[in-house]
Amino acid sequence: MTYNKQFFEKVFSTKRMERYFNAHQDEQKAILHYQCNVELSEAFYVSLSTFEVALRNALSRELQTMTGREDWYAIFPTMPGLVGLNRYITQAKKQIVGRNEPILASKVIAELTLGFWVSLLNSEYERILWKDLRRAFPYLPKHLRQRRTVSAPLNSLRSFRNRIFHNESICWNLDRVEAIHNEIIQVMGWINKDIPGWIEPFDRFTSVVSKISIVMNWSNNCKSGLPEPTKEKSYTIAEKQKENPKAYLPWDVEADNALKRLYAEGYGIDELAGLFERTKGAIRSRLRKLGLGEDFDPGSFL
Repeated sequence: MTYNKQFFEKVFSTKRMERYFNAHQDEQKAILHYQCNVELSEAFYVSLSTFEVALRNALSRELQTMTGREDWYAIFPTMPGLVGLNRYITQAKKQIVGRNEPILASKVIAELTLGFWVSLLNSEYERILWKDLRRAFPYLPKHLRQRRTVSAPLNSLRSFRNRIFHNESICWNLDRVEAIHNEIIQVMGWINKDIPGWIEPFDRFTSVVSKISIVMNWSNNCKSGLPEPTKEKSYTIAEKQKENPKAYLPWDVEADNALKRLYAEGYGIDELAGLFERTKGAIRSRLRKLGLGEDFDPGSFL
């Protein structure tokens, strides 16, 4: 059976599919491109799931050592500087109660989101947690043993993981996607040097990328050969504010706190720009100033 544009736009929405159909004059090539995106996303399951479990267990172990208790999260409500993390614990407990399960420490820890674990390495908790949490990365080279060295790729991988789980597009620049996969492997190696070798035999990422390069006729695992986006023209502040009412207006404490919370919950740059009525560039800039998403541009692999 041959599937056409109307089928894909009906099932997956016109907005989701327009990037592909705008990029290819050949309708079937656009559909093939979307199929490749689905397969590439699936190919990240082994590395991303292993990374997430390894990170969770390593950080939880060090938090238990630091506090001397299995339910280490119980100190958050009363410890200055960590109170803000308690909302993650509250949400995890709600999920457990909703399933009519007992609230055990092991269940709470397993329920916590990747956003929680990554946020532990953000700059606002450096003085309180980094001294202990750095031990979760025993194979991190000595000259790189700084919080920022770990936080930057963790925020990058969290954003990328959320993009995949939200069924967003990743299959455009295979060089960039390959670099992200290498980064996942590297970070897992910081946690345990044997993990990369263990997943290698059943990690399909490399073979899938090679297949996509062939079926899409993209040579050298490079960009898709599609036209580079044209450089955006210069706009006046007034023109920018027609589209983004709060563009160039100063940030306040309330807005900063909301931005940090939503970013930790996995909201993408596009979503944040809409919610805060600001440009995507302004959101990225503010996240960097807040010590979040430090060197990562969520659109850089597209």
